[in-house]
Amino acid sequence: VSFLGDIHGQYTDLLRLFEYGGFPPEANYLFLGDYVDRGKQSLETICLLLAYKIKYPENFFLLRGNHECASINRIYGFYDECKRRYNIKLWKTFTDCFNCLPIAAIIDEKIFCCHGGLSPDLQSMEQIRRIMRPTDVPDTGLLCDLLWSDPDKDVQGWGENDRGVSFTFGADVVSKFLNRHDLDLICRAHQVNNSFFKTKWLKISHLELKQRLLNEFEIWLISARHLCLYRRRQKYENTLESR
Repeated sequence: VSFLGDIHGQYTDLLRLFEYGGFPPEANYLFLGDYVDRGKQSLETICLLLAYKIKYPENFFLLRGNHECASINRIYGFYDECKRRYNIKLWKTFTDCFNCLPIAAIIDEKIFCCHGGLSPDLQSMEQIRRIMRPTDVPDTGLLCDLLWSDPDKDVQGWGENDRGVSFTFGADVVSKFLNRHDLDLICRAHQVNNSFFKTKWLKISHLELKQRLLNEFEIWLISARHLCLYRRRQKYENTLESR
């Protein structure tokens, strides 16, 4: 399974990533959100991703990012692109689609994946399952935090987020979460920097789990310049649950 985050309308880069990792269904993909805004080809990007999801539903998974929200992509480019190239009705149609996207995924019951981060309101995975869809993203609460929160190595517990939305959280919060839910790793996107807490937390622009013999997987952390920054091997079953 290959993980990718924050494509942000960079359609050419998306095609290059498929050339690198394999076009579906030759490879399985989990995208961590933020498909639109900022880049010049958000429409091509999201249309290709949705087409692959329709054609290969068991090999291709799309999570929601904080930019899959009308109040955000109304400002950061997607609304203007839809209006300029087609019409506002198209933007509203995509808004309805984004409101239905899943929020999190779990790989082999050991790797928790989401766009943003953890939430002080998150006590059980059942809370995520109970989030009703379609739904807009509220200003506070569990759904907001899963799309907006950030880890901070200088914070103990929960702290204020400079974004003005959600929280930051420390390595102690990560450890408690992993232990409580018997998880090994959290994968998220949402930020450019590539720091992580003792390999328990990865902030990625591209993360790949590539199958080897004896069911061994490699995790690669690839920078925006396609430089390998980090590599880890561990055995995992190739199963995925979207929530």
